[in-house]
Amino acid sequence: MTTFDVRLLPPEEPEQILPEYRSVWRSALYEMIVLVILAAGLQIGLARVHLDAGQRQAVSAVIALAPVGLWLFFTWRREQRVQHPRQRLLTVALLGLVMTAAVVIPVISRIVVPADWLYGASGLTRLIGYSLTVGVVTELIKYLVLRYTVWWEHFERRADAVAYSLTVSLGVATMLNLQFALLDGGAQAGPAAIRIVSVVLSQGAAGLPVAYGLMRMKLRPTVYEPALFLLFGAFLHGFYMMMRAGIAIQGFSARASGNSPVAGLIFSVIFALTFYGLFAFLIASADARDEKVAGLEPGERSL
Repeated sequence: MTTFDVRLLPPEEPEQILPEYRSVWRSALYEMIVLVILAAGLQIGLARVHLDAGQRQAVSAVIALAPVGLWLFFTWRREQRVQHPRQRLLTVALLGLVMTAAVVIPVISRIVVPADWLYGASGLTRLIGYSLTVGVVTELIKYLVLRYTVWWEHFERRADAVAYSLTVSLGVATMLNLQFALLDGGAQAGPAAIRIVSVVLSQGAAGLPVAYGLMRMKLRPTVYEPALFLLFGAFLHGFYMMMRAGIAIQGFSARASGNSPVAGLIFSVIFALTFYGLFAFLIASADARDEKVAGLEPGERSL
């Protein structure tokens, strides 16, 4: 009778259990941290480096693409390592980029041109003006991209709305930043990085209401809620543009004078964290209510 020494058999490797879903908030937070470190590092480290016009364009364009690289690493790569990866993320990002180039930029820079008639206006006038022009146009494009590509088929959980919202907002922000770099001439490395990171953070935060409204419309079909949330996102746009313009020029102190890009970056981070936190709370509360109604254990449907 033949016997085998079990000690010679290779040990069985434990089966790797993939997480069910990617945590959208964790990925967003990681991307934000790295972007802020990048912007602050370039502002401090290259403060005395002077770039000519061509160099400013090239450096600004590279920095404008840095958020895309981080998104691919923290979001796209991790999305492929879960049991239920979210589909069509690249499609949503590309459509956001293309629609911004085709609609948002031409409408704002050639038709509406809010900078021309809002210059020197009161704070309230600028808030309303930016909200009803830049805000409405930008958030409407995000709404249309999400509504007609992924809303019905891929908005299965509330966290899905956040994932797709941040993705389309990244596409919008990337095209706006490339316009700044290539058409507007860019800027020195530090100020360019701060401006680019600020655009990414503000677009991400302002786009959340639109996706949240779409998710609510799918769960409880209504006509007015998506429009209200779109207007809320547009208002966030106007509020951000009004506040950051003053802070970036004067800083946080009324006595300050001169350009203060770091203060503008700090405000952008606070703005993004505030509304990330708000919608994370709303989503967690709604999920907890659903779990209680369904009789599930707390966190069983956690995303």
